[in-house]
Amino acid sequence: FQDDLKAEIAEKDDTIARLKSALKASKEEKKEMEEHLTEKIEALQNEQAHSKTNAEEFQDDLKAEIAEKDDTIARLKSALKASKEEKKEMEEHLTEKIEALQNEQAHSKTNAEEFQDDLKA
Repeated sequence: FQDDLKAEIAEKDDTIARLKSALKASKEEKKEMEEHLTEKIEALQNEQAHSKTNAEEFQDDLKAEIAEKDDTIARLKSALKASKEEKKEMEEHLTEKIEALQNEQAHSKTNAEEFQDDLKA
């Protein structure tokens, strides 16, 4: 039973690691998108062929994409927090189970000693 709990904790650790990795990747994507946005805005401002309206529409599109990235980051952070809480609960549960098993073992040993004493008597 302890192995099952330990395996579940390891699984939670893997989930946390994956979420952290996804969060990092999402943050990097957001940073790249912001850099891309800046470059595109500068390019559009320097090009006379493009009208101000087109530049504003393009900027709005890029800002919308950045907002989506922000939402993804928020969801990943929330999932990461939930996963950490689940891990903490599992660790507490494992600790309680281990203590209970240790108490049962101690009690069982005492009963065995009493039985041996009875047999000796």
